Amino acid sequence: MRDGVLDAAVALLEAEGLGAVTFDRVASVAGSSKTTLYKWWPSTGALAAEAYFARVAGTLRFADTGDVEADLKEQLRAYIRLLTSEGAGA
Repeated sequence: MRDGVLDAAVALLEAEGLGAVTFDRVASVAGSSKTTLYKWWPSTGALAAEAYFARVAGTLRFADTGDVEADLKEQLRAYIRLLTSEGAGA
């Protein structure tokens, strides 16, 4: 159920921006109750932040190849791709 709520929050973030992430809207999209959301997150900002970080975690996973310079460069490239071409920048 928590994953469904995070997915709903991400969908609202991507489609309409941070202002769309309200407990009412997320609960409605996720098919959850607002009470559940209030138990799990202290605010809509906390919910939006967790949803965003869950969305980008795989893309920003830090490689450890033993070459710190190459790893940092790849991390930065991944971050730039995320913001410019994968829709997470807005």
